[in-house]
Amino acid sequence: FEASQADVSKLRELIQWVPEHDIDKAVPLIIAQERRRLADATTTHSATSTARNVLVTSASRKAPLLRAMQQALRRIHPDARVVAGDIDAEAPARYIADEFWQMPRLADNSLAELIEACHQRGIAVVLPTRDGELSFWAHHRQTLSDAGISVIVSDHAAVERCLDKLAFADFGREKGLPVINSGVTPAEAGAAPYVVKERFGAGAWGVGLDLPLDAALKHAKTLQNPIYQPFVAGVEISIDG
Repeated sequence: FEASQADVSKLRELIQWVPEHDIDKAVPLIIAQERRRLADATTTHSATSTARNVLVTSASRKAPLLRAMQQALRRIHPDARVVAGDIDAEAPARYIADEFWQMPRLADNSLAELIEACHQRGIAVVLPTRDGELSFWAHHRQTLSDAGISVIVSDHAAVERCLDKLAFADFGREKGLPVINSGVTPAEAGAAPYVVKERFGAGAWGVGLDLPLDAALKHAKTLQNPIYQPFVAGVEISIDG
């Protein structure tokens, strides 16, 4: 039981607006609207008029995500199914999802086969979950949409920027955001101590922390595309959006 309540009187005073409906009335209206929207979408794409399943790619062992998707999907379509996709035939996700698809490796030259396989499984929505595949899905998002398959992914330029830590830092500085400086040389990054990490991709594999200059240069030789950042001490909070 949530025993706290926000005081929004200041908000009402500033924006001069209050919601027309309370949450008890609004949630059923939202659900009804989503059902109408999906009905309209399936009518538009007659070739996939029965498609309403969701594919979660690189499902691996992501049990909480799959269960949350099942609960959300069935509020809209009680008979819709969550398909777990993974290249590993023994991925634990196969025992959690409603259906399992041992997917081939993603490739630009096999997009037509991928679309046909999605149609055969009644897949209308794709949720990619691995950094390494986001670029593929973003690049082909419009083609998939034309085929009646929506992909939950940002546009290609945004994905590429977020996978390139140097481009991300440059973009942040251009926009006036308080990002940590990054460079391909220690001098571009600033003063020691340094963090040395791979420029592309995500995760903390191979990262070197709080290194003096000599150690930072040595560690960089073990990486493929190293970048340098000044070491900033403090608490780190990571958010996936």
